[in-house]
Amino acid sequence: MQSSSAEVTMMESQNRKRAPAWTEREVQDLIAVWGEESVLSELRSSFRNAKTFVKISQGMKNRGHNRDPKQCRMKLKELRQAYQKTRGANGRSRHFLAPIAPLVPVPFLSHSSLDAAGAREFSSTA
Repeated sequence: MQSSSAEVTMMESQNRKRAPAWTEREVQDLIAVWGEESVLSELRSSFRNAKTFVKISQGMKNRGHNRDPKQCRMKLKELRQAYQKTRGANGRSRHFLAPIAPLVPVPFLSHSSLDAAGAREFSSTA
C-alpha cells in the first residue's frame, strides 16, 4: 500500500511536536543566564557558538527548565529582534526590555536614549 504525499506530510507533522510556549519565569531565567559574564564573553568572541548555547541550555536545566540549545538560541534571537524593533519604533526602551538592554550588541544601543534602569545596568556590565 502506497501513501499519498498529503498523508506523508500529515504523518510527518503529527510526529513533530512543538515545544511548549516560554513562561515568563523561563524568559527571565534565560536572560539571567545570557547575562552571565562568561556567556557574554563567549558570545562576543566567536561566531561559531553552538557550545555556548549548550552552556546556556545547561544553565536553564540548573534553574529547573528543560530547553535545548536550539530553543535557547531561537528565543534569544526573538528577544534581540523584539528589543531592536521596539527601540527603533519608540526611540526608547520600555521597562520590560530594560533587562536585555545591556545584552544587545553595542551598535544597536545609544547611551543617551536608554532609560534610567537600562543605563545603570549597561554601565555596570561595561
